[in-house]
Amino acid sequence: QEFTVIYFEGNDSKVGVFRYEKKLKLLRAASMAIPRSELASDPTDLSINLDDDTGGINLSSGSSFSKSPEIDTAYIQAVNSFVGHFDPKKMVFLPAVTEPALHFHLKEPVQDKKKGKPKSSQGIKKPEYEPDIIYLADNSPMQMLSGGDTTYLNVLNSMAKLRGRKFLKTPALRSADCSLSYYVGSRRAAPEDQYTLIFYIGKEYSRLIYMKNGRLAHFGAVVDFGKESVHNFDLYFSKIMLEMENGGIPQLDNIYVCGEDTSWQLLSSLVGTFPEANVGKLEFPDIDTSVLNEAERENISQFTMLFAVAAEYVDELNKKRRAPNLLPAFVLDEQKTFQFAWHGFLQIPL
Repeated sequence: QEFTVIYFEGNDSKVGVFRYEKKLKLLRAASMAIPRSELASDPTDLSINLDDDTGGINLSSGSSFSKSPEIDTAYIQAVNSFVGHFDPKKMVFLPAVTEPALHFHLKEPVQDKKKGKPKSSQGIKKPEYEPDIIYLADNSPMQMLSGGDTTYLNVLNSMAKLRGRKFLKTPALRSADCSLSYYVGSRRAAPEDQYTLIFYIGKEYSRLIYMKNGRLAHFGAVVDFGKESVHNFDLYFSKIMLEMENGGIPQLDNIYVCGEDTSWQLLSSLVGTFPEANVGKLEFPDIDTSVLNEAERENISQFTMLFAVAAEYVDELNKKRRAPNLLPAFVLDEQKTFQFAWHGFLQIPL
């Protein structure tokens, strides 16, 4: 199966086309800036239409979301050309976003009516699956909420129009940060009571993801500077220590660095600041990246979010994972309605 992951982060995006047979293989990947109109964005509505050919989703005008600033046509054409020729009945598109396109919110603890105080999160039975809920290392529920940014919808809809179709098959919207924490937790063994920091550096923003025993423990607030805007590593380190305090993280045993900057200078500075931690680049040995040339391999970490989302999707195909899905509920409901109607049609006697 071939599928495309598009990761949106501010005015930057990453596009990757993958194939999964016995092993996950990267076919091509690119980093693309997103030029936007300077006109202020206006509220708009989005609705769903379904293509009879494949049962996929088309989002156009009709329901309550905020429209993102208009995206430059040249960007849409560049992404469309990069993805190349594909069978629209088979190719799956997985958009992935980060803050501020979504927000993380710790849900209020359940109150014990008898004792008049919050119940221990350890004793709460978790539902089998909630598409917008993740559970932290202490079993506290965290909800993911849409920030109203519809860039991913605008891009996919525009690409569909370029190909003369009503839609591109889009079964899910991923939280890139959740996918990354899952990737590290499922691929990197962590001894009990060890704390890990995933330090993702973007072009404009950076992310601090703290884990305990291989499970997500705390999402740090978005660091509002990245490779293109910081020239003093101390700014990073003060944010790391501040978020350790905010998240109740007592120590760091492992630090995985990934994203736009995995330079020796940054790694050595981290070693000097956190001498007790094992510091290193995040590697992706389970993904075939042989298509990349030497120069691209040196900067392979810039595609971290693509790899994390792709690996999580493969685990989902293999029934090893049921990933959060932030695609609007009305999209999923319309898709279920279409499937039910189609199967009902097949049962009509001829």
